[in-house]
Amino acid sequence: MKKKEERMEKQMAEITARNKMLTEPLQKAQDEVEELKKELANYDKDKETLRVWGTQGGGHFGGVGDWWVI
Repeated sequence: MKKKEERMEKQMAEITARNKMLTEPLQKAQDEVEELKKELANYDKDKETLRVWGTQGGGHFGGVGDWWVI
């Protein structure tokens, strides 16, 4: 019985260490996902704004070196 307890404690320690080792990369990945979601939302807003401006004749893109004209 004592051997079984020792083995289980060792397994618990290994699992805890592995969990700790994986927690940081997981948190970084989750943070990156949140940042990419924000960037995607901004991209979609910008794309919609450009689409609306294009349908309203709100400007044009000129040649090389020209500025955005409203």
